[in-house]
Amino acid sequence: KMKTGVVYDHRMASYSCLWDDTYVENPDRFLCVVRRCEELGLLKRCQRLESRLSTREELKMCHDEKLLDLLESTSGMDLEQLKEVSSAYDCLYIHNNSWEAAQLSAGGAIDLVTAVVQGRVENGMAIVRPPGHHAMRADSCGYCYVNNVALAARTALNMGLERVLVVDWDVHHGQGTQREFYSDNRVMYISIHRFEYGGWWPNLRESDYDNIGEGAGAGYNVNIPLNRTGNTDSDYLAAWHSLVLPVATQFDPQLVIISAGFDPAIGCPEGEQEVTPACFAHFTHSLQGLAGGSVCAMLEGGYFPPSLAEGAALTLRTLLGDPCPYLPYPIQPANKEMLTAIKNVQIALSPYWSTFSQHRHESVHPTIWEGPEEPDQPPFDIMCPTPPRPVEEEERLVELVKELVRSTNLSMAEVRLAVTAKIGFEMEGVTLTDDAAEQVVMKHSTAAIVDNVTMVKKATEMKNLKTLVVAYNRNGTKEALNDYNLCISIKRSNEQFVVTANNEETMVITDSLAQATNKVLLPIAYKFSPQAVVVMLDTFPVSSPTSISGLYYMIHQLRTLAEGRIIVVTGTKGETIKELVKYLK
Repeated sequence: KMKTGVVYDHRMASYSCLWDDTYVENPDRFLCVVRRCEELGLLKRCQRLESRLSTREELKMCHDEKLLDLLESTSGMDLEQLKEVSSAYDCLYIHNNSWEAAQLSAGGAIDLVTAVVQGRVENGMAIVRPPGHHAMRADSCGYCYVNNVALAARTALNMGLERVLVVDWDVHHGQGTQREFYSDNRVMYISIHRFEYGGWWPNLRESDYDNIGEGAGAGYNVNIPLNRTGNTDSDYLAAWHSLVLPVATQFDPQLVIISAGFDPAIGCPEGEQEVTPACFAHFTHSLQGLAGGSVCAMLEGGYFPPSLAEGAALTLRTLLGDPCPYLPYPIQPANKEMLTAIKNVQIALSPYWSTFSQHRHESVHPTIWEGPEEPDQPPFDIMCPTPPRPVEEEERLVELVKELVRSTNLSMAEVRLAVTAKIGFEMEGVTLTDDAAEQVVMKHSTAAIVDNVTMVKKATEMKNLKTLVVAYNRNGTKEALNDYNLCISIKRSNEQFVVTANNEETMVITDSLAQATNKVLLPIAYKFSPQAVVVMLDTFPVSSPTSISGLYYMIHQLRTLAEGRIIVVTGTKGETIKELVKYLK
């Protein structure tokens, strides 16, 4: 397995607001992430990329010379000059060291993407400060000086890539990234952000669902507006499974870049959402099912150190291949505002993406505007835009996140893959055993390949495990059912996939096995929240390369559940199972 790359530099903590020590964008944002990644032993498992300043030529890929000249000049300014220049930009303070940190962040983002595209690392994370996704060609704003993610995506295009996916889960809309690629069909930009009908910063009409790109880029810009606060894991995952993964799967990217802001996390005063740190691991793992796993996460916002540090660390842990922890709260139906936003986006995108074609003749829910009639003009307020919270509320949220961290199991099985000895395949790193299924149930192994469903039934019943059984193209699934099971059958019939849960609820998906996974299987599976997952195949490999890639995608997505524990039952033996063994290992 290739390494996970990481880039960071302590000079990114060398600037802060000189005139407001309550400013939420401060050095601890960077330091708390590095500290937590060190505590979990993650950084030493990565390949560290050397940090460097981005060059002027690189920055000119996405920024005007005039802006770059001004930013460069700030390193020699006195306090009053810094205040004056800061007031020309919306939600931005400038320090003498800001420009160096911004160049380091951009250089790190560019080098991480370069290393992934060249195949020197499989994936990676840029733990960078300042963030970048608000920065536009001629304007810095929103704590962002230059646009790290846009520069990284532009670098990938210049290296010959034709399809780059940017997923921006930061709680603010990344208008800088949107504008950079708005008419470019080589970059798909997906953002899920606090909007409140325009009442939340950056207060732009272009952040709403109906801004889908223009010209060649029409259909490649996806905005999922959050019109209320308090959105939970359940709300975000509803958008993830019905929108983000379906359109991203059809786009079929060669590279995924995450604008990884942790301000949707519980406790963040700027986001006021309720996403748990564990859920960011689930988002990350699901995106690793695309682009052959070529995923680069770039740190953006996050202004509550306890949940910022944990969310960022669990993102890096997932990139390293560790299993996703359980989500701490049961999955509930999404709130009304989220369902409306999802439906509006599906309808807006339906002329461009066949995965939403069933929505072509539906009507959108009319949108309203509650933002300012005219945008603010300089001079802007240079003090922190986020007022401090009451001490009691801050303490309550700190304790809540501490409890989430304490109750999250991050232990690992000793073995990655156990294979029934009868299957007769040996490979380094694979344990051959007669009780492979039991090894998974007892948490000694993360995954198993077995040839006998009775063995699985016996093992799961021994521990009374709540088990999700997914039978793919298999005749007869009743033998796998017991009191603890949810059994889902997926059968290919001509060009359709018929999904049946516990012999009752049937849904037909016409696109592909991957889309059946995204739209039907994952929502049912997350609601069930199994303690083990069993995938039953009559034979392996399945009929065609397309089927094999769809099967791998399904298995990958199912491994977000049950702390990654999965048992594959197949009648195939010997050399023909080599690819599956390699994949699961």
